[in-house]
Amino acid sequence: MPGYELSSADRSVIDKKNLCPKCEGLLREAVQTIACGHRYCKTCVETILWQEVGKCIIDGSDIHREQVFLDRFVEREIQSLLVHCIHQEEGCDWKDELRKREDHEAVCEYVQVPCVHSGCGELVARSNLVEHLEKSCQFRMEKCDHCQTLIEFAFLEEHQESQCLFVPVTCTECGRKDIPRSQMRAHIDLVNGDCEEMQSSCPWTQIGCPEDKTMKLQERKMHEEENASGHLMLLFQTVMQLFSMIGKTMRESGHVSMNGANLPKQKDLERYAKQVENTLKENEELKSKLAQQEERIRQLESSRQNSSNSATAFDSTLAKELLQRITTEEGKTANLELLLVEGNRLNGELKRKVSTVARQQESSSGTTDRLQRQFESMSHSLALRNVMLTDLDEYVRQQEVSSHDGILLWKITEPRRETNIASGCPTFCPLSELNDHAYVRDDTLFLKVIVDTTDL
Repeated sequence: MPGYELSSADRSVIDKKNLCPKCEGLLREAVQTIACGHRYCKTCVETILWQEVGKCIIDGSDIHREQVFLDRFVEREIQSLLVHCIHQEEGCDWKDELRKREDHEAVCEYVQVPCVHSGCGELVARSNLVEHLEKSCQFRMEKCDHCQTLIEFAFLEEHQESQCLFVPVTCTECGRKDIPRSQMRAHIDLVNGDCEEMQSSCPWTQIGCPEDKTMKLQERKMHEEENASGHLMLLFQTVMQLFSMIGKTMRESGHVSMNGANLPKQKDLERYAKQVENTLKENEELKSKLAQQEERIRQLESSRQNSSNSATAFDSTLAKELLQRITTEEGKTANLELLLVEGNRLNGELKRKVSTVARQQESSSGTTDRLQRQFESMSHSLALRNVMLTDLDEYVRQQEVSSHDGILLWKITEPRRETNIASGCPTFCPLSELNDHAYVRDDTLFLKVIVDTTDL
């Protein structure tokens, strides 16, 4: 790593000899060159020596790898320097020896840390991280006001503009503004919708209704009410034709029944069709006669003439008979209407089921994407925590064999491995001395080293 970063206050008072001429930071793992005597950070001099021979930045002297050595004395001096936190200008008032600054930065509230959401990548002060995650991060999870689904804030507007099924939208035909997006298709449906401005032709044109012009909703409903009998007759004729075609096909193939039911013969189908046609015609005639009789009764009542009481009673009796016949015929017609209503109901249920399955599929797809993004975010956070734990473990291991007061207690367990290169004083402590004084117990050796630093 390059040199230590300094606050403005420290840089103005630090001795220039303690600054690396390459990175201009405070020397980190200081090294000195034999040729020119200048000092560099260990990492910086490695950069200079990427070729076999490097050049000193200060005087241009040749630097050879074998002429560079660690300057332990300068390193101890630098680690003992009193420095401020590099975030002093932001408000941090910490000041202590350089060797303690790394521990401070691990908890400093002004240190810039990355947002835990992988898609964000923004660096924020540690003290502001919670506020950033709750209010500022574009990838924080927010609840949609309409469907209550948790959505990343960056995609919330897009979700509400084009995806959320509960957002109220405006019908482009009638201008109605309170229709949920999920119900808009049903609202403008040409057959069963309730949009007053949608124009369509009579749905019965497919089976023979001659009215093929486009009409608005109210006009089309009025047309259907006025021509209900004719439409039912067209429907019956269509059904009879289907029966005839199916029966013909079945008979040609040698079958006389379908699903256990005997198919009617062609003559029977023609007779049924004729009966229905006659019944509908008779129904229309009876309605016309009834209307005439009611008009006549009103005229007789308005004239207030008492000379024709018997005729009035006769007309009333006739009207009742006609009404009874009409009621009977309308009962027959109602049966056909029930068939039509049942067919429309089944068709509507099928459409609703298809719509429900489509919404569920869309919702499942959105949930899968959201869970995938959450998993990636959690994986990134876990990776950061693992790195922090690894650094902490390494720091703890270093502290176990470190001493800052000249006294080191070293515990060695199972010490069986290849001998290292001999160095130091070979007569410092003979092995026989260790065995005679029983320094080894239970396959464990304790060494206590005391260095007198009084004259240093």
